[in-house]
Amino acid sequence: MRDHRFFPGVVMPGQLSPAGRLLRWAGHGRYGDFRNWPEIEDWAAGIARSLPRGPQPPAGRRR
Repeated sequence: MRDHRFFPGVVMPGQLSPAGRLLRWAGHGRYGDFRNWPEIEDWAAGIARSLPRGPQPPAGRRR
C-alpha cells in the first residue's frame, strides 16, 4: 500500500442512530458531504505522480 488517508466529512441520516440524529438536530447539525475536496485531489495527484509510467510504445506506433 502506497499511502492511506482518512478524509472525514460525510454525514448521512442513515448512518446515525435515533439518539445520534436527535443530537445532530439539537446541535443544528447538517447532513451532507463536507469533505475537503482540494485536499483529497492533492493527495491523489501526489500518488499519481509517484507511480511508474510503464513501458511506452515505440515512436510512431499506437496501440
